[in-house]
Amino acid sequence: MSGIYIHIPFCKNACVYCDFHFSTVLKSKELVLSSIQKELGFFCSDFNFPVETIYFGGGTPSFMKTDEIENILNTIFKNYHTSSDIEITIEINPDDACEEKLKTYKRMGINRLSVGVQSFENDILKWMKRRHSVEDVYKCLNQMQQTGFDNFSIDLIYGVPGLSDTKWIKTIEKALKFSPSHISAYMLTVEPKTELNFLVKNRKTLVVSDKQYALQMQILSEKLKAEGYEHYEVSNFSKPGFSARHNSAYWLGKPYLGTGPSAHSYYHNKRRINISNNWIYSKRITDKKPWYEEEILSEKDNYNELVLTR
Repeated sequence: MSGIYIHIPFCKNACVYCDFHFSTVLKSKELVLSSIQKELGFFCSDFNFPVETIYFGGGTPSFMKTDEIENILNTIFKNYHTSSDIEITIEINPDDACEEKLKTYKRMGINRLSVGVQSFENDILKWMKRRHSVEDVYKCLNQMQQTGFDNFSIDLIYGVPGLSDTKWIKTIEKALKFSPSHISAYMLTVEPKTELNFLVKNRKTLVVSDKQYALQMQILSEKLKAEGYEHYEVSNFSKPGFSARHNSAYWLGKPYLGTGPSAHSYYHNKRRINISNNWIYSKRITDKKPWYEEEILSEKDNYNELVLTR
């Protein structure tokens, strides 16, 4: 089993907590997207595994035009051997989802959606600086089901200032009404170089206690278990048979190729990390100069890699 990850490093705005590599400036968009296709072409002979999963992450992949995503997919299909039951996931923001886009995704072969809901409370979404509203969430999830997407994940965040246990329970219950095949729930963490870090340092917001974090995770785990979900990884729950195959490959130490600025790769005893700068990444690919740092892993390194990711 092997997978390909594509990092789309563009967003409409910055969320308060996000420390992933992204840009809200689109001047480099066309260059970066064409560079991702070139990168895929460069490694097709070296990454000689049957590809069983493709994952578009970011950033906000759903912010891109559908033909831009399709061009990348076609590059993969042209240069790599893909399995007949391939899992193709794209992360989407609720406000990007429209019926036409969802139908196009389905036609392109995308068969799994990861929806960045994060909360069913408008005040929490506003605090997070998410672009969408709860109304957008309902519209998105309804359209997904009407379009025939039965394999989708809902992302939630807990441990947020102002998110009481009562609100958290209601959030979980609202998510369950849509019967998602998968739910990912992430603890809000304060990362360097984020707006949240600035707010905490300047005492403009409070940090939830470890006890509260643990309690909200316990609430989630118990409610999802009662509904038949399996807790198969720290932050992930799925209905039987619907665990995320792509992410599972990371935890099982399977080979994966990461493309795009800041993406990571792991295969043939190598770990590779791409430059986290859109312009430099693209220029070095154009000039055919190294756009990544690479490390050859020893047997001990491989063992540690497996232990740390499980």
